[in-house]
Amino acid sequence: MNIDATLVRIPQMSEAQRKQLRANAQEKIASGDAKWAVAAPKVLEALDAQALHEGQEHVATAQALPKAERVAYAFTQMPPSETQERLIRVLLDNPGSTNAELSRHLGWKDNGWDLHFGSMAKDRMPLLWTAEPSKERDDYFYCGILTTFDRQLRTYVMRPEVVEGLASIGLKRRRP
Repeated sequence: MNIDATLVRIPQMSEAQRKQLRANAQEKIASGDAKWAVAAPKVLEALDAQALHEGQEHVATAQALPKAERVAYAFTQMPPSETQERLIRVLLDNPGSTNAELSRHLGWKDNGWDLHFGSMAKDRMPLLWTAEPSKERDDYFYCGILTTFDRQLRTYVMRPEVVEGLASIGLKRRRP
């Protein structure tokens, strides 16, 4: 199976086209069709290589920016989901709140704000900056990428450069 023309077009393909190509290649592999046994894995390798290359370009671009611009870039390249936007806004609107307070402001019964917020920050860490090691567990403190945390009061405040970067893309405090 000659796939050279397809491989050459991958860099110009849209995300939707790449997603469909990936699904097609995976389907061909799963079918066990011998004529796709070599070609389909090559397509997946080429898609993975292109994603890695583009990811490295994004990281290099982000790392060259001042911190506020880096935040804007990270959240433009990886737009927040509706839930993630709520996680951001609740802290912007309630600086100096605890995990429990932020979770309650979201209408949640559990204290999940920090887990979700930390996961959101971790996903964008390559475009931002490295998280500090946690002082409480054997992992990194991902919330600390975007916030300062008062260990004594157990409260969170968005870092000033993060507030500035988010504001530049329209994520601002809703109330004074």
